[in-house]
Amino acid sequence: MLSLRSFLICSLLTIIASVGCTDKSQPESIESDEIVIDVHSFSNPHEVIVNHLDISLHVNFDDKKLLGKTGLHIKNRTNAAFLVLDSYDLAIQKVTLGKNEKPTSFTLGKKDSILGQSLTIKISPSTELVTVYYSTSPDAAALQWLPANQTAGGQDPFLFTQSEAILARTWIPCQDTPGVRSTYTARVKTDSDLMALMSAKN
Repeated sequence: MLSLRSFLICSLLTIIASVGCTDKSQPESIESDEIVIDVHSFSNPHEVIVNHLDISLHVNFDDKKLLGKTGLHIKNRTNAAFLVLDSYDLAIQKVTLGKNEKPTSFTLGKKDSILGQSLTIKISPSTELVTVYYSTSPDAAALQWLPANQTAGGQDPFLFTQSEAILARTWIPCQDTPGVRSTYTARVKTDSDLMALMSAKN
């Protein structure tokens, strides 16, 4: 069981391949009785906590973007009306609730040059799954894009993530704080002659 922080920092999305996927078994619930308010995060885990992430992304080397969705399995600890996530220059297309993907409303807060923006999503007390459809910015700070001529082999482009310290929010809408522990599964699609490597079983 990895914390979201170590998951995002370690080797999360080192891309030299086609599809990387973790074990799809559902995790046990992860939550802390005491959650310290993190001044570097907009998120509200003291009210609603994310236990698991289902990440599904397509890698576009030409545009230097990741496009897709992330499903967040949540526990509404206080019957809160909103889930608040961290984001930074994410283009949000839509947000849905539940397995039947019912559309819901969302707002992006005022941008801070360091912290990015809050992503506030309308939920109900019974909501267990929130899915965010989005794409990243070519300038996402956590995504390091290398053209083929900057790699050892000189044949293929390369992408790796460096989400330390609060850069995870530049490529995944999440509770970007070490106070939240989440498991994850991931499906990453890229060129057929490349492979996606992550801190998980392929």
